[in-house]
Amino acid sequence: MLTPEELATIEAFMAKTENIDEYKRALAVLTLEDGSPLNRTGLSVKHVQRIRRSFRSVGTEAFKDKRHNNAPVLLSKSQRDEVAIMLTTTTPNDHGYSSSPFWSTRILATVLKRRYGVLYASRTSYYVLFRESKFSFHLPGKQ
Repeated sequence: MLTPEELATIEAFMAKTENIDEYKRALAVLTLEDGSPLNRTGLSVKHVQRIRRSFRSVGTEAFKDKRHNNAPVLLSKSQRDEVAIMLTTTTPNDHGYSSSPFWSTRILATVLKRRYGVLYASRTSYYVLFRESKFSFHLPGKQ
């Protein structure tokens, strides 16, 4: 059973968090007391018991999302906004690529390395930049 202090702490955490996964973990710990958390949160009883044990030892840190905390941020929000504007208002020709009027991940990678000193390890990151700028990226297939 959770103590009244623990209940108050969990409810306060739920009121201030904006992360849906953290909210769901906190809700699961609350519903473990009066029923099955699987019905309301999709988390198994065993998993929720593990979260509750962790909550009792480290507090609300047990609800925090640990999946993305170690990912380095290579471009700041303002730099990403600049890239979005660059993709929608300029062409590779404007950046010295006379051979290609269309953006590609390779060209974008070169421009970002030259401009910001950033080189992503995966092409997926460049696709994400295209998607964030609402830029449609398509390569024609072989006919």
